[in-house]
Amino acid sequence: MEALNMTFQEPMYPQGDDDDNQDGGFEEVMDEIDDDGDDNKLYLKSMVTYASTLYHGKAQEKEVDLDRSEKLLNELVSAANTSMPGKIYWSTGEQNKARDVEITAYNILSLTLQNKLAEALQAIRWLVTNRNSYGGFVSTQDTMVALQAIAEYSLKISSEKNDLDVNVVLNNVGENAVEVKKKFPVNEDNKLILQKERFTGVVEPASEMGVTVMASGNGCFMVQTILRYNINDS
Repeated sequence: MEALNMTFQEPMYPQGDDDDNQDGGFEEVMDEIDDDGDDNKLYLKSMVTYASTLYHGKAQEKEVDLDRSEKLLNELVSAANTSMPGKIYWSTGEQNKARDVEITAYNILSLTLQNKLAEALQAIRWLVTNRNSYGGFVSTQDTMVALQAIAEYSLKISSEKNDLDVNVVLNNVGENAVEVKKKFPVNEDNKLILQKERFTGVVEPASEMGVTVMASGNGCFMVQTILRYNINDS
């Protein structure tokens, strides 16, 4: 099954009616994953773990092994790359960044649904470092799954109303020292609105620039910094 199809079909699990054929097909897939000792099928295992988590949410009152999706996810967490402090991610080792983003996003969805929010946050920290300056990621497919993962995590932790101030300080500590401050209020009225500010003429040389972000209040937000510059044509 292609990942794009999985993305579109996932609502079938929580929304569909009881279907013996669907249940039997799911069990066959799970058995194949359980019996497969090939560690290289990380992509498939991540998708199946997410599907399993959704399926078990639908099947809570049925006599099925509800621990199986948790077991699969624990195996994935154990296999995560932890080489970056405070971050985790999953990689096929094939220098395919789009695939790595998509796998990590699927696992964030599973972690969020299974209330493993500490691990989900660590994975999101890695995920957002791969976001491009236009808000997407590498390809259309991995961008779809990654944005869904970020949204699901945000919904999970946003039980309280947003009411906070995000303060950004841009410092140039060179010979012509400059400090620029900007406050971004985030509340229930503007929580879905993109706020942005362009700073110009204060980052020369760029190696001496510093950006500090501080927040106060309650809520959830994401900050992305973008540096654009020109170079002399050699």
